[in-house]
Amino acid sequence: MWSRSFLARISDSLLVNGKLGDEMKKDGIPFLEKAAEANDPYGTLNFGLAYLSGTVIALDREKGKALVKKAADLGSDDAASMLESLA
Repeated sequence: MWSRSFLARISDSLLVNGKLGDEMKKDGIPFLEKAAEANDPYGTLNFGLAYLSGTVIALDREKGKALVKKAADLGSDDAASMLESLA
């Protein structure tokens, strides 16, 4: 089982200042998916942003918005702030 702190560190290293970092590759997506499954707010937010950007995973605005909302529901203030702009 992945620890939340490990998943948060992985997801934080994959997303830098709201933009996908250079090291973000398709092989990083499973880590974000695991973070979302573990209800980690940071990983869930980053997974949603990956869907919203469509850069390393197929663009899916609805799935991205749903993940950002889930992250907000899990306590991510950043996700809560983003929800207004995604409406």
